[in-house]
Amino acid sequence: MLRAAPREHGGSALSEADLQALGWSAGEAEAILRALGYAPVRTPRPGEPTLWRRRQQRPEPAPRPARPDSPFAALSALSPPAPADRKRPRRRRSGRKPPRAAQA
Repeated sequence: MLRAAPREHGGSALSEADLQALGWSAGEAEAILRALGYAPVRTPRPGEPTLWRRRQQRPEPAPRPARPDSPFAALSALSPPAPADRKRPRRRRSGRKPPRAAQA
């Protein structure tokens, strides 16, 4: 419904009719739209619906290349490679207990 709504000031508005058709209150609509990645464009004026726009996704920063002249690079060349991860033993089931020795 937001995509079909006319654009105003860089955002789209959900009208009261749209909210009633969805069965949402104004508070529910705000929580749902925020969870979907929408943000209010500006503070709504009294009697006007809130304008919503999609938040821009931030690009992930590129990983930094390793510096070969770093003292840590020289240290890593001297240290042996890390051992491979081994499987952890299974935990005992909580319902089963080992048998107890008879008490005398």
